[in-house]
Amino acid sequence: MPPKYKTVAFDSIGELARLYFSYDMKKSADDMDSIRGVNNYNGVTERLNMLIRRCKNLRDQGGDHQGVNVVFIAHEQIEKVYAKGGMITVKGQAPQEPIAIKGLPDMPGKQTPEEVCRAADNVFRVRALNSQII
Repeated sequence: MPPKYKTVAFDSIGELARLYFSYDMKKSADDMDSIRGVNNYNGVTERLNMLIRRCKNLRDQGGDHQGVNVVFIAHEQIEKVYAKGGMITVKGQAPQEPIAIKGLPDMPGKQTPEEVCRAADNVFRVRALNSQII
């Protein structure tokens, strides 16, 4: 049986992560006192990872590319990676320049953005430059 939909889009996965935080914290819209804590990250990141895995299964169902196209829309977070130790910098000083710059989906945690990128078939970056999308 062919799938009901050809494409499912999540706009944005960062906002979905914020909803997962609210759920994990048992927070309602009028509760302004509780904030995200370190203990909330595990539940939120695992829920996002479960969603990604389920979407991969949805995509792969039916074989021969008959599954559903899954699209995640996210803002980009820039992460600069600095080398530690070795001959890069003088001992005791912070490195001046990053050795790499990663553009990852804006999601909580360290592993979840990486897992989303590994699960994706294609990752596209779009930006506006002089009122044109490039």
